[in-house]
Amino acid sequence: GSESKARKAKTLLGRWICKTPSSGDKDTETVDGLFIERGTVLTMNVALGGGADAPVTSCRYRVMGVYVKFYNKWLLTSEKQPWARNLEDDKKKKCRFVARMINKDSSG
Repeated sequence: GSESKARKAKTLLGRWICKTPSSGDKDTETVDGLFIERGTVLTMNVALGGGADAPVTSCRYRVMGVYVKFYNKWLLTSEKQPWARNLEDDKKKKCRFVARMINKDSSG
């Protein structure tokens, strides 16, 4: 048996899913400390129309939800996800987000 309950699991699947206690070394490759979470406002360049000569404008988006890949399924998460322009491709494939365009009003 085990001396502590740190690694105990109630189910067979729980043995594979439960997280092991880490030594405190988090993956912090984001130099800017940018994180994507629900409610974040993003500014992205968007090409309106098709073709090579389509005008490019900057539009603002609000993040509606962040999804992470877990056992080959995309699940909604409430955790912050690190983001940087120079993320590796395998880290980019583990996170997706849904965003909605914000319309500008005359009030602001």
